[in-house]
Amino acid sequence: MFMLKSTHKQEIYGLQMDLTKARVKLIDANMRIIELKSALNAMKNHLHEKSKKVDNEKSQQKTFTDEELRKLVQLCHPDRHNGSKTSVEMTQLLNKLREKK
Repeated sequence: MFMLKSTHKQEIYGLQMDLTKARVKLIDANMRIIELKSALNAMKNHLHEKSKKVDNEKSQQKTFTDEELRKLVQLCHPDRHNGSKTSVEMTQLLNKLREKK
């Protein structure tokens, strides 16, 4: 029968211990991966909810018809407000909106 020398037994025991430690580290790493995936999913869900809220807010914003924009330009026009800086800025903004349509 084949007998192992005590040094070989010690070496095998040491390798078995190393293997056990490596398995524990692997289990810990897998647990950490699961935690990180869970955190990532929570962040994705939070981002999705925020995105839906922003989309909802955007959809509720008033869009003006061409006729409404034309009337607003008439009301804000610098000629009606002695060329005030605000009237010039608002007229320019409204004209840009009209151009986009």
